[in-house]
Amino acid sequence: MRRKIWEILDGSGLSGRLGRIFNVLILLLIFLNVIAVALETVESLLAEWKTAFFVFELGSVAVFSVEYLLRLWSCTVDRNYPGAIKGRLKWIFSPMAIVDLVAVLPF
Repeated sequence: MRRKIWEILDGSGLSGRLGRIFNVLILLLIFLNVIAVALETVESLLAEWKTAFFVFELGSVAVFSVEYLLRLWSCTVDRNYPGAIKGRLKWIFSPMAIVDLVAVLPF
């Protein structure tokens, strides 16, 4: 199961198609977040849709957090991140993992 999840999140291996679909959905969610942030700068929209913006942001943070935790859990199946502790620490300090973490932490 761990390998399957890693392959889907990584978009590689036997789960390439699922991985591509997952990546498209994540990119779509990122794009929608950018639009939401831009729309929130319009005071009249923010006043009317404040709750909807918050719920969307909360849902997005939940999705990105689960993705991060699943990547952290499954990264050890990748030969670049061997070992339960050492491999995960190496993954945590990889550039993409840092970007993912920095994107979620401000919430």
